[in-house]
Amino acid sequence: MNFKRICAFFLVGMVLTILTGCASAPPAEHPEALATAEMAAAHPRPMLIPTPTPFIDPNNECLSCHSDKDRLIQTAKPEEKAPSESKGEG
Repeated sequence: MNFKRICAFFLVGMVLTILTGCASAPPAEHPEALATAEMAAAHPRPMLIPTPTPFIDPNNECLSCHSDKDRLIQTAKPEEKAPSESKGEG
């Protein structure tokens, strides 16, 4: 019984595939659409792709402070040497 179902499914699939090939051609486009396509091909225009621009808020103090190299150098805390842990009793 399983074999009959598999064969029937396969047969229906093959018939549908064959009938799809016999389908009529898609309808032709309107003459205006063809003329527009021909004009577009005759006069190609360069494609302009918009580039994203980053939004920078002029009132953002964090960004203005952290992006200013001179201000970062002036306000940087000098590095202190860590005390050696090998001294002392132990």
